[in-house]
Amino acid sequence: MQEGILYLLLVIAAMSGFMLGLKETTRRGLSVPVAVITNYILAIGIALFDSDVSQAERAFDSSWIWWAIGGGVFLVGSMETMAISTRKSGLAITTIASKVAVTLPILYACLVLGEGIGWLQIVAIVLILLAMVFIFSDKKIGKVNILLPILVFVTMGGVKVSIKAAQHIIRLSGDFSVDFPLFNLFNFGAALVIAVVYYLITNPKGLTRWDWKSVVAGLVLGGCNYAVIMGLLNGLRAMKTSVFYPSYDVAVVIIVTIVGAIAYKEKQTPRKLIGIAIAIGALVMISL
Repeated sequence: MQEGILYLLLVIAAMSGFMLGLKETTRRGLSVPVAVITNYILAIGIALFDSDVSQAERAFDSSWIWWAIGGGVFLVGSMETMAISTRKSGLAITTIASKVAVTLPILYACLVLGEGIGWLQIVAIVLILLAMVFIFSDKKIGKVNILLPILVFVTMGGVKVSIKAAQHIIRLSGDFSVDFPLFNLFNFGAALVIAVVYYLITNPKGLTRWDWKSVVAGLVLGGCNYAVIMGLLNGLRAMKTSVFYPSYDVAVVIIVTIVGAIAYKEKQTPRKLIGIAIAIGALVMISL
């Protein structure tokens, strides 16, 4: 149990650091393209270390490779929209949107894979929709600031659906210890290629700004990402899922909301606070 608590604290700190790192990257005017690409270069390096590259040909014999490529598209989309959303819509709303995206893989598992869904999860999904109504019906939130968290929700949900689908395929016809690390490698590799192409088209000047601060920002984001993944994998072995996930999600939302209010003077209206509270309750229920 003590080991589980340590991993829980690790993922809470790492995920909070990731969200704050995105906020600081945009607030300080650093190069988001450089930070994002550095993040994926680090991720690929770690994935190479964890993977059996000699088995890489297995990827081309399995349909999970398409989910790895598709997940790469969503990874780039989620990083880009989260970076913009933390600046324009605020840390709290962006974090909530990324967390409640867990509803998409749950719905995918139920509707496509035929997995069961409990009544608590159904209620939680309804509460999440209600929370979004409360948050986005605030008159002080502009149309752009509403659209960005929705895009965060969709892209983060796409990332989680791709992982869920790949896990399902590997569980049925693969070797999890070999194939899943390879999935991560191809996933991050696809994300790197897509990110480079995307920024060459949309922000070519950003790719030329290889200053050390932007690179450090990318390393911090990549390090936080790795810590979250490792913390989740190990923490869920040492602690019950029904305890770990609600504690993790709720703690990150509360920490980021408080830091956003104190450090960045983000104003939380009563309507938004009610929406955040409902979303927190839904995140607890959806993991039970």
